[in-house]
Amino acid sequence: MTTPANNQICLIFLLSDFEESPDEITKLLGITPTSVTKAGTARRRHTVTANSWSLEADASDRSLDEHFQTVFAMLEPCWPAYMRLAKANSLEIICQLWREDENRPVPELFLSRVILDRMSEIDAEFGIEVY
Repeated sequence: MTTPANNQICLIFLLSDFEESPDEITKLLGITPTSVTKAGTARRRHTVTANSWSLEADASDRSLDEHFQTVFAMLEPCWPAYMRLAKANSLEIICQLWREDENRPVPELFLSRVILDRMSEIDAEFGIEVY
């Protein structure tokens, strides 16, 4: 994951709790994820309990809608397969807003009807985290 600079947005599509290995998901979709975790993998202070596969737009000061457009464009070639995976597993869409400089404008958090319609196709949970 990219660490955003002041007043930037990072958008993450996180698919988790699936039985297949993350490598199988990558092969099925035909696109390279930003990151993966495999259940049972030891981390510094814990063991990963669920598989995950994520794709994210680069952190920037673009609007939230533009971030969604970027990720949806990345997923377009495999959209039907991604929809099936999203509906059969857990999909979270996480918007991280890094707000550290009050003198700089905050990226726009507007979502167009087109983006909202596309989100409804995959039954995703959506959250905004402000740091």
